[in-house]
Amino acid sequence: KDSNAVDSEDALKQKVPTEIQDVESWIENRKDKAKNPGKFDELLFAASLKCPSECLKFIDQSPKMHELCLLKCQKKVMTIAISLYILMKLFQLLKQNSSFYK
Repeated sequence: KDSNAVDSEDALKQKVPTEIQDVESWIENRKDKAKNPGKFDELLFAASLKCPSECLKFIDQSPKMHELCLLKCQKKVMTIAISLYILMKLFQLLKQNSSFYK
């Protein structure tokens, strides 16, 4: 059992940096595509304020797991914010188009 625990811990140590890099790349990619990078930074900061409470359980386990949790939480919050923004824009377009038919 102990060797399995060591193996899974080693696998986790190899996997976490890759996942961290993937999430950081996603965030950078979104920021590069943003029409307003300043607003993106504001949203990212707001997301980071929400995330620490969700990630506290990882502080004692592993600093890397804590970092990964924070980044994944930011990505989740940003994905929701981006989706809501897109939905608002679509709603505005639908509202504008519906006024053309009246």
